[in-house]
Amino acid sequence: MFNFRFMQLFDNFAHVRNALNETAGSVVTIGVFDGLHRGHQALIDRTTEQAKARGLTSLIITFSEHPLSILAPPYCPKRLLSAPRRRQLFSELGVEMVAEVAFTEGFSNQSPEEFVENLLVPLCKPNLIVCGYDFAFGKAGAGKTTLLTELGAKHGFDVDVMAPVTDGEMFVKSTMIRDLLFGGDVVRAAHMLTRPYELNGVVTTGFGRGRTIGFPTANVLPPSDRVIPARGVYLCVARVSGDPKVYAAVCNIGFNPTFEGHTQTIEAHLLDADVELPGRELSLFFLARLRDEQKFPGVDALVAQLNHDVSTARELLAQPHHQATLKGVSRLTSNDA
Repeated sequence: MFNFRFMQLFDNFAHVRNALNETAGSVVTIGVFDGLHRGHQALIDRTTEQAKARGLTSLIITFSEHPLSILAPPYCPKRLLSAPRRRQLFSELGVEMVAEVAFTEGFSNQSPEEFVENLLVPLCKPNLIVCGYDFAFGKAGAGKTTLLTELGAKHGFDVDVMAPVTDGEMFVKSTMIRDLLFGGDVVRAAHMLTRPYELNGVVTTGFGRGRTIGFPTANVLPPSDRVIPARGVYLCVARVSGDPKVYAAVCNIGFNPTFEGHTQTIEAHLLDADVELPGRELSLFFLARLRDEQKFPGVDALVAQLNHDVSTARELLAQPHHQATLKGVSRLTSNDA
């Protein structure tokens, strides 16, 4: 659980309505917010700024699961962010209220007008709705920003449609970040996210080969719905549950081809760490990709390459921008409880 400071978290709209009863109303933004990337942050910044300017409450409406997990499960994308970390980041961004509600078939079957007239207006008391240029709402996404503006004029709320946020020539979108990670470009993904991509999971017992060759590894088993970067070797920062320290790590994602492996694993070798890991949760923050996955002619060649990987990792980590990232990860995890 995270310390949410002054943010209130609700799991249904009735609680939102009750909390807003004594207020003048809200400034609202709505979305899945998977990744909480630069585009999402721009929406939230505008929401909190306008709430302060208007003397209102900033409110995010989001979902406890991705809508496609209900509407079209085979097409539901892998997630970029765990629910607990997303809540923490909402709080860090200064949001006052978050409605993290279940996305059900009944919810999805509301027409755009029903969503606004039966739910948004009476339960959320919006004075302003902040949305992206591609915002869609109601059954089958039939409601667009033009209709939202018309409904706002009818029901007494303003609509602020924001332009897309770009990174070079690319729009900053969750889909683009997933593609970057699937291609191994953790550096550009981090730039769009404004922080390193984080993957966490429970440490399980592996074959123990790493320990026999001087490179003990933690085998991390993340939730099945999370994005896993491309196969290869990465420089990471690692955080162990219950341990306030952060550690540099060299992480391999792949099939262990030197040992004829047939199952993809995520193995992290923590540098300068002497901690018991099995059964604990380990978070990996991806800083850079060191190389592709390789098959070596034997153990000696593998060990030589692993020594080189560790040396490269230490050199990279000493660079000022990676030191800044290391401190940023320490701050990001400092509110874990």
